[in-house]
Amino acid sequence: GSWQFSQAVGLDKSNGKEGCAAVRLINLLCPAGKTFFSHLYTLHTRRRPPFSYGFCPHRRREQALLIQNIVTWKLRRLQALHPSKSSLFSHTNTMRDISNAFPSASHEALNDSMDRHFDQHTARILKLRYTQTWIQITSATGHNVILQPHQGGLQGDGCMPGMFAGVYEPIVRDWITWKEHMLPSTIRAFDPFTRTIQEVGTTLFADDIRELN
Repeated sequence: GSWQFSQAVGLDKSNGKEGCAAVRLINLLCPAGKTFFSHLYTLHTRRRPPFSYGFCPHRRREQALLIQNIVTWKLRRLQALHPSKSSLFSHTNTMRDISNAFPSASHEALNDSMDRHFDQHTARILKLRYTQTWIQITSATGHNVILQPHQGGLQGDGCMPGMFAGVYEPIVRDWITWKEHMLPSTIRAFDPFTRTIQEVGTTLFADDIRELN
């Protein structure tokens, strides 16, 4: 029904690109539908992994960046103090981004995530949010086009960041496990916010990954 119907609005990304790559589509979904599905989604609070900071309660992107920047500064300082052993403290700091993250997850992957985290009846209702969605896009000439996406969710929907994280976080967890197996050591640091020792080599910010190796 109208709860799954959206009108897309294009926002300028100001990224120096042209055409579709320069526009971010934000969907104006029915407020009642957004409220209903967001409430339904929050009925189950799943445990978020320690490396994830995107749309996590009581966690901020700035916290993870602060810790990684401090570790990076210390590594550079050690290189300066011990030039003969600088190779011991060599490191790289990279940031990766997924293009069109929220729409990229397949319905199959989202369905598997819903089945893992919710009871059968709740999962069945939540799946309607993305499998039965229709989008109306108005062109510059005033023509309307109706689309039905066959994968992912809609940017602008309150529950979609959590749904995307439910699909993406297990993949990142497997990546971290592989790295810990292949690399001789990992970078760990004291997190003053949680007062625990955390692995800071890989940090997930929703769809962005920052790696310190």
